[in-house]
Amino acid sequence: DVRQNDLRLAVPLRPGAGAALQDLANQYKIALNVFFYGFSNNPYRYLRNADLLLITSYHEAAPLVIDEARFLNVPIVSVKTTSSEDMILSTQSGFVCKNNLEELQDLLYKVTSDRCLLAKVKHSMSEHKIDNTIAQSQLDQMLKYD
Repeated sequence: DVRQNDLRLAVPLRPGAGAALQDLANQYKIALNVFFYGFSNNPYRYLRNADLLLITSYHEAAPLVIDEARFLNVPIVSVKTTSSEDMILSTQSGFVCKNNLEELQDLLYKVTSDRCLLAKVKHSMSEHKIDNTIAQSQLDQMLKYD
């Protein structure tokens, strides 16, 4: 079941991974919608211009990229990991599904087919400002002790 919409995917690649992924994109007839790029000193240019961040890692403790996406007001779609529900759902920053292809496909289709849904999440994210006030206060407290 191939579902199509105007989704475009930007994929960062590790050296040597491009050919296999390009073949896969060709096989599924989505190559025109996938942009592969290599190492970048500034990946934020891609994230800043994204409609959403997709995280498909099976194991992540507390990925920094979630906070980076939140700071840039980019909604997040993630499979369930140790901290994804806490970091994403509790902050109303996006969506989390079980770590299987069918649920991820359904969630992606839902989210990318409904621009109002993404707009609601972006609005919610804009109301939850991210700063380092608490971290700075905790650091200041730690530095006061010998």
